[in-house]
Amino acid sequence: MIVTAVFGLANSANAFLILRSSQLGLAKGWTILAYALYNAVAAIASMPAGSASDKFGRRNLLVIGYAIYAVVYAGFGSATSGWAVWPLFAIYGLFPALTDGVGKALAVDTAGKAGHATAIGIYSMIVGITQVAASFAGGKLWDAVSPAATFYTGSILAAAAAVLLLILLPARLTGGK
Repeated sequence: MIVTAVFGLANSANAFLILRSSQLGLAKGWTILAYALYNAVAAIASMPAGSASDKFGRRNLLVIGYAIYAVVYAGFGSATSGWAVWPLFAIYGLFPALTDGVGKALAVDTAGKAGHATAIGIYSMIVGITQVAASFAGGKLWDAVSPAATFYTGSILAAAAAVLLLILLPARLTGGK
């Protein structure tokens, strides 16, 4: 849950991605289509990602998902033109596929005597609270520093969460190979 909270502080609202797309010159209609591409990739990749977590370990899929988030957010921070939005959104679609269901499953796997529903409830609470905090901080950074600062901060925190996950949760405890 500690790692979930660290990552949660990186995971600001997707509205920042849409705002950044517009800022980079992508027209409103194209921004909507690029975001639809993200959702399509997420939907298509979710079932195979869930199966992969059963085979290769939940921790390992989360690390990959957090790393993808870090790379994509760094990309949104450094992008200088609208064309970059398309591959970034496509790659970003892998992030929820690799983390949404897998994160909940890992919470259940490591719950111990807390109970499955309790573990998912605590996990969801942490995700929700930290996303509000991340979005608030992201907005403050956007206004006070720059839009890129919002994305670089998210990227750094996501990378930190991936490293923490590797350190704090050995593969042997998560079914990893």
